[in-house]
Amino acid sequence: MQNGTRRDNKQAQMLIDMEAYFYRRFGWLFDAPKGGGLPPFLGSAWRGAIGHALRDRVCVLPGTDCESCPLKAVCPYSRVFETPVEERTGQGLNTHAPHPFVLTLPEQRKVRSHGGQYLLEITFLRSEQRLVPLFLAAVRDAGRGGIAGRHNQFTPRALLQEDDRQWRLIAQGDGVIELLETRTAPVPGPPLAETLTIEFTSPLRLKHHNGLLPPEGLTPRILLQALCRRFANLALAEPAAGPRSPGPKSAPQSLSYKRICAGPSWTATPPARPSNTRSAASLAALPWTEPVIKRPGPCFGTASSCTWANSPPWGTGPIASGCPMGHQLHNTRKQLMTRNNLAYDPSLRSVWDEEKQLASKPRTYQGKTLTPLYGGGVVAGVVDKEMPVRSSGIRGQLRFWWRLLYGKGLTSQECFARERALWGGIGDDGPAASSVRVRVRATKSPKLQPAFKYAKNSNGEYKASPEVAKDLPAYALFPAQGELDKTDKRVIAKQPSEITEPGIEFSLEIDCPPERWTEVETALRWWASFGGLGARTRRGLGAVELEGINPISREEVEKAGGRLELMGGQLRAQEAWNQAINRLKSFRQGEGVGRNNGQQSNHPGRSRWPEPDMIRRLSSKHRKHPPVHPVEGLYPRAAFGLPIIFHFKPGAGDPSDHCLEPSGEYDRMASPLILRPYPLGNRNYAAAALLIPGWESALKTKLKVKNTRHDRLTTWPKENNKRQDAAGKILPMKGLGDDPLSAFMAFFAQGGR
Repeated sequence: MQNGTRRDNKQAQMLIDMEAYFYRRFGWLFDAPKGGGLPPFLGSAWRGAIGHALRDRVCVLPGTDCESCPLKAVCPYSRVFETPVEERTGQGLNTHAPHPFVLTLPEQRKVRSHGGQYLLEITFLRSEQRLVPLFLAAVRDAGRGGIAGRHNQFTPRALLQEDDRQWRLIAQGDGVIELLETRTAPVPGPPLAETLTIEFTSPLRLKHHNGLLPPEGLTPRILLQALCRRFANLALAEPAAGPRSPGPKSAPQSLSYKRICAGPSWTATPPARPSNTRSAASLAALPWTEPVIKRPGPCFGTASSCTWANSPPWGTGPIASGCPMGHQLHNTRKQLMTRNNLAYDPSLRSVWDEEKQLASKPRTYQGKTLTPLYGGGVVAGVVDKEMPVRSSGIRGQLRFWWRLLYGKGLTSQECFARERALWGGIGDDGPAASSVRVRVRATKSPKLQPAFKYAKNSNGEYKASPEVAKDLPAYALFPAQGELDKTDKRVIAKQPSEITEPGIEFSLEIDCPPERWTEVETALRWWASFGGLGARTRRGLGAVELEGINPISREEVEKAGGRLELMGGQLRAQEAWNQAINRLKSFRQGEGVGRNNGQQSNHPGRSRWPEPDMIRRLSSKHRKHPPVHPVEGLYPRAAFGLPIIFHFKPGAGDPSDHCLEPSGEYDRMASPLILRPYPLGNRNYAAAALLIPGWESALKTKLKVKNTRHDRLTTWPKENNKRQDAAGKILPMKGLGDDPLSAFMAFFAQGGR
């Protein structure tokens, strides 16, 4: 360190008072998979799977990039996996603090080929202790979902917590996790020696000068620099454990190190074998029959100066304490280590022989998709081929239906408190975990197909409008049609999106506190009857059906404040869906209903709705098509959902494209109308149109034309006489109802007569 720069010396002198830290250590015991499909190094695979599982549990804005998420500062996922360093107290520090957890994996050679029990240890630092239950549940979810592939599923058996250097059972399988009120402080280390030997037992990935450090480039100075940077970041993330001045002997005078790695550029060096090590047989012979599993303490005999090496505190029972110098336990057969893997100690199996009755058992439903799935993955509008049905999406849908049904009559504070207690969320006192556990197991891989296909004209250019895939309603799938290059019609700028074929089968597990099950079950029934998966579920994409779930009846809908109309019957799901979508298309744009009849088959007449003429009036552009609609100042089709983009024919003296959206901070409003197939039993379906409870609020939405001064526009009048007058002048609504949504429901019902 004498030849280092001034910055290096400053970092080397920044030592962290480790005695100010405390931590908790846990161990998840899994039944490991058999078959040899595990990769040689599972650490990164576990970490990635846990990260995905934690996001599925806590993310309230799915599809939002974490870097731009407004909840990043308080999100449990960000606090654990992207812990920010807010302050800058020195140079050379990372932008994020080290993860507040450490994963310790057992020896994998035998597990990889023979399966067995597998103990994954998790050590949590103090900073994120409130997130420990969430993280432990995410570890369980990750194991169940599969590590490095779904075929590598780890079945959770029990969760252990270290207490006074002993393992204690705190949860079993899918049971409730009850943490012990305990914490562990680091064991004081020995006086610093003249020579320190460091041995790497797994690959080392160290950055140096904006690149990865090669094995031959590792020096004591570079290693100490990296350690000092890590400690400095820990200090910033741990305000109670700040830096302190170094003692009189702050660093070893010399440093030797060994390199060990499975890579071809490293020389494998086996760990030193102490001569005075307790044998595996002698440890296994100890009385490990108590209900509390006590793991061996730190090891004996790795240093000749260790006074515990020749007189370890065996006593009459299991090892309950260890060497204060922190020496690690080795044995000649590599069967029992300090981080003891229970897979290799049959005497410990007695703890798991008796299964405990769980406080609640998850309920399992078999489901399938009735219509194509569009989107639903991490990227908006893209189907996740590996995980098309995601638990986070289902949880979000259930939460929506719960809020719609159980939030009525409550103040916003009361509704948020009840919702957060059940579904989790972030409040003034920090994040709260969801008490509803949702797990999905897909049993049938999806088949993907493009929703649209562009065909070419004789001149080599693509036709402006692509052809929709067979038996699909293009009106429901217009966001998936892709886009041609604006300057060269021979180039597809954006390919049409892929959708799945119907029939994705999956298994859904739901668990929650028994006293809240009625609420969760009600939300589940509404979702199974009218909800779906992925994007554009309100237009019937991703519609689902669950076995054993009775659909919501018309009477139940009316009691909740909604409206339900069914059309037809004895149909296949795809046919029912097409009928529902085509009915809406006809009402809004169909010739003879929503439009005048055109003079040519491919040129429909003018719209019978007032919005196009209102935009012509606002923009004062109508050279060939002057406004003629008798209704002024209203935009009734906004009640079906926003935004609405109005395309006018170029070169006809009409305005350019205009976008109608809500007035305020949001640019979207979900439609209160849901169209989808409705199950009648015996694989028969009807076309269904649902106005969700509270649908009347859509008629009161104030509007604006994007990028113009026109704001606070009216969707539909409040006064009855004005409603009736406007409805009588809009031909698609005439005689059907005094608001656009009620008129459509009457029009929809007529289709089945």
